[in-house]
Amino acid sequence: MPKKLLLRKLPITSASLLYFVLSFLSDRIILIYILAILTGINILMMLLMRNESAETKAVFAVALHLFFFLFMFGFFELPVYSIFIFLTVNFTLYRTRVPANYGRRYFSLLILMSVFLAFTEGLLRIVTDIEASGLYSNLEYPQLNVFKNSASLKQSKVHGDLIHEGAEISEFEYRAQSFHSDRYGYLNEDECYLNPVDIIILGDSYSAVSAIKQEEIWVEILKDETKANVCNLSVSGNEPWQEFVSFFLMKDKIKTKKNGIVIWQIFEGNDFKTFYGDIREDCNYKSSDLVVLNEHLENFRKTNNFNSLLGRILKGSLSDNNSLIEFDTKAGVMHCLKSYSKMASIPIGELENTSEAEHLRMITKILAKKTEEMNLKLVVLYIPSKCSVCRIILEDENSSYRRSGFSLLTEKICKENKIQFIESGYTLFSKSREIYSDKGNFLWWLDDSHLNPEGNKVIADTLIANLKL
Repeated sequence: MPKKLLLRKLPITSASLLYFVLSFLSDRIILIYILAILTGINILMMLLMRNESAETKAVFAVALHLFFFLFMFGFFELPVYSIFIFLTVNFTLYRTRVPANYGRRYFSLLILMSVFLAFTEGLLRIVTDIEASGLYSNLEYPQLNVFKNSASLKQSKVHGDLIHEGAEISEFEYRAQSFHSDRYGYLNEDECYLNPVDIIILGDSYSAVSAIKQEEIWVEILKDETKANVCNLSVSGNEPWQEFVSFFLMKDKIKTKKNGIVIWQIFEGNDFKTFYGDIREDCNYKSSDLVVLNEHLENFRKTNNFNSLLGRILKGSLSDNNSLIEFDTKAGVMHCLKSYSKMASIPIGELENTSEAEHLRMITKILAKKTEEMNLKLVVLYIPSKCSVCRIILEDENSSYRRSGFSLLTEKICKENKIQFIESGYTLFSKSREIYSDKGNFLWWLDDSHLNPEGNKVIADTLIANLKL
């Protein structure tokens, strides 16, 4: 009797153990919420099935838990859909008589599938290091993102973010990627917090990393060439509001030198038409506003290895071809985002009186005032999109750089607040034209929206020259 009872309770015991493990891999509050729903469904269906045979109840229990596992592994995108599927499948099982022999086989198959999913995910975590590979994803704005604390990533073969499904092998520019985060989740050595900081960087993936080695980004080059103590608060995916809040959340954790510099990097492609969270005049933001990337259940489900592997097998993690513009160059096919090209063509008159322009004015004014109070010099670094530079050169190698309306608006806001504005487009355009004429290359990856190592070097040199570092 004890043996039979143990075997009967084995599915519940195994499921509970897996829930316990999953609770350490995702947001506990959300997980408890989901578990509460599952428990409620369990109790409801068991009450409805109280007169059914043990075999039918066993099949129901295992099926319910299996569908919960599938939800956890990202097969269903929303809890509402998952609950609907739970109820539908289990009502069907409730209404269907399952012969004992088939029930046992079905029961065994479901257990094996659940164990296989858990084992595969565990193995992939060991092999690929989920702590790093799922550091960030496109989450709903506005919220502030940071990397996981003290995480690292090394990948020997990555491609750009603009490769689309059906792209030719020749369009891929494979390279290595690596980076590590500090104790606060930013891309620094922990030692940078021990001594007074010369330069603080606020920015997005153009100042953080995207399919590149950390030592190749312009922040690291600037640090090496000036021997300055640089603190990089940039995170891939952040936009002006997130960068603004990052400064106020971290300013008390950083020792700053008198007359130190804050470089705020603005990117032309997607830093204007974006969302803003709460803009507080008192700048009294709390650390609870931070969202640690890959800590929430939704993010866990999107970045767990099994689901990522399945996604690559079924559809791949590639861009939508309809969102891209392609140009033939001497070195191969260049990819550009249509949205970035459109943004570069909007005149300043269409941007000035928008809510986005007003929000940018507000946070710039607050940041300028606060940095002045802290005896810090605020500098805005403007980086144009690939379309603004490369497309013009491809159309006419003898043409000159044409500034976008967003560039002119950003400079105007800087002048209103007496902030130094550095438009890197002139240097990037000049160097790109020179390199393309000589080697047929650009300062951007052909398959990516980001600068390559040469382009990052140009940004670092531009800052050194303009700031006289």
